[in-house]
Amino acid sequence: MSRFKLNSVFIALALGVFIVSPAAAAPKAATNTAEYQILATTMGGLQGMQAPLTLELDARGAPAPAGTQQAQHAIPPGMKMGKELPLLRPEQHSAPTGGVPGSQESWTLKIYWGCSKEVQKGQPIIISPQDMKSGKGQFANLAGGKGVWKGAPPAGWGWGQWPNRQSSIPVPGGASLKGDHLVTGNYLPEIKFNIAQHDFLPPLSVKTAGDPKTSIGISWQPVRGAVGYFAYAMAANQAKKETIIWTSSSKASMGIMMHEHSAHVKELVRGGIVLAPDKTDCNIPAGIFADAEGAMVMMFAWGEDYWMSYPPKPNNAPKDWKPDWTVNALFMSRWMGMPGMPDMEEMMRGAAPEYEEEKEESPPARGGKNNRSRPGISLPLPGLKF
Repeated sequence: MSRFKLNSVFIALALGVFIVSPAAAAPKAATNTAEYQILATTMGGLQGMQAPLTLELDARGAPAPAGTQQAQHAIPPGMKMGKELPLLRPEQHSAPTGGVPGSQESWTLKIYWGCSKEVQKGQPIIISPQDMKSGKGQFANLAGGKGVWKGAPPAGWGWGQWPNRQSSIPVPGGASLKGDHLVTGNYLPEIKFNIAQHDFLPPLSVKTAGDPKTSIGISWQPVRGAVGYFAYAMAANQAKKETIIWTSSSKASMGIMMHEHSAHVKELVRGGIVLAPDKTDCNIPAGIFADAEGAMVMMFAWGEDYWMSYPPKPNNAPKDWKPDWTVNALFMSRWMGMPGMPDMEEMMRGAAPEYEEEKEESPPARGGKNNRSRPGISLPLPGLKF
């Protein structure tokens, strides 16, 4: 079998600013703040061949009307997806896969980390099936991300998402979020905003060199607008029932493979979990995948968030200040491939628009049990059934 032939099992596993308006007095606080979230992802490598861009939209507001809930997002022409996208309440909404394993409880997890050619002292950390089953101990402590998965809204709130059962058209290559947006619905105020400079991040162009029995070099072209990078690799040793994970973190970590707020990404850069935006190469230590099958390498880059609210957040706003609505758009570029796989950027359909820095309003602090973070691991692990 060709070394570049896709291993469908492992591909399936790997696929899980401030505008401050001067004001004499703070605007009156709203009872409920409607929230609109946009998650924009650029795909590269094996994933980018099928879907170079993906989009997830989430609207929530209260009170919910009696009867049918309806909402829609009028989009700019540059998105090339028609005039508007319908937002439907999901029939089911569960946490992303990953986290606590189910029936296959005999697999051990081995964690390596760091951009070095050789395995460093103190590695690997070995996590037992019992820790993985409980989701506690080192299994929980090594998760690096917060995520932005909110869970279901409180009772009495309207809620709509896209893609959905009515509309799930692919985002075309070259689509742009720049322009005027309008979100309306019978449980939402009129949410009108303009994205002038933020957009889908450029695709990651990644090259790997070496062999699993030796050190594997990873290099990538800088992604304009990126605030940090993260490399991740995994494979499984079926005979020993071991899952091997490596991350580019300078500290032990099982990784962050999801959308993150840019402020949190910058914290992780300072903490050594995420690579700095000027970094362009890394090494997987020699031998850690020597006896494993189906090694996959992933790269992630995060851009600056887009924030907007109405009314705009005033200077010296009180802690309990709430706008009528907020918009939050997050941007991520990711790449997936196999060690030694040739550069496939030219095979991707279309190219993401360029990114320019833009200042938008910082969000008010959010919290509460219904604003839950996504689990720290968003990928199922080989040999573990979830």
